[in-house]
Amino acid sequence: MITIKLSFYTTSGKLKYPSSTTIYPNVSIGSSVEIGDNCIIYPNVSIYDNCKIGNNVIIQSGCVIGSDGFGLVKDESNFWF
Repeated sequence: MITIKLSFYTTSGKLKYPSSTTIYPNVSIGSSVEIGDNCIIYPNVSIYDNCKIGNNVIIQSGCVIGSDGFGLVKDESNFWF
């Protein structure tokens, strides 16, 4: 079962995440984001549009995923990794 601690914000209804993922408060998730199995997303995380998060990923509080910077590349499906 998915666990959502209070609330989070998404810019689109195209968010895909499994029931085994935990999302804490004040998380901002862009459009067309996919989140894998058994993930934990701690408070105050930002995940930008078109990102794909793998299985068993822990994203610590305050992280920004998918912004310009170190080591980001789009794959053939237009997802950042």
